[in-house]
Amino acid sequence: MFGSPGFAEDADGLASLLSRREPLAAWPAAQGTSLEESPETLVVVDGLIDCWAADPEIGPRLGNEVGLLLGCVIVRVVAGAHWRVWPNGHPIVRLRNGREYDVVDLVEQRLRSGGPSLVEVFVDATNRGQS
Repeated sequence: MFGSPGFAEDADGLASLLSRREPLAAWPAAQGTSLEESPETLVVVDGLIDCWAADPEIGPRLGNEVGLLLGCVIVRVVAGAHWRVWPNGHPIVRLRNGREYDVVDLVEQRLRSGGPSLVEVFVDATNRGQS
């Protein structure tokens, strides 16, 4: 799917595909909250992520779902940021200066070992995106 040759160059199509997060939208909706592609949402998700990780139905999909949300927020807010696809089909966010963020892996790190929070990754991308 992501690995098809045209996807790496179809930025709008790729962004549209990666912004679909039905499972992730349903999880906070069950708690009366909605998600938007905004930095404020990252704060909310940072507060819920550990609880979600403990849920046997949500936990296994969490890295991918939250990683795509994180990437969508960066692409939406950081000037020049855009989605790219590695040759193996893995989506990443690339800043104008060439710096790449494997947002799914960054969320997995957060879940496994207390890596950087979503907000910390976003702030780093924002700061690096200005250079």
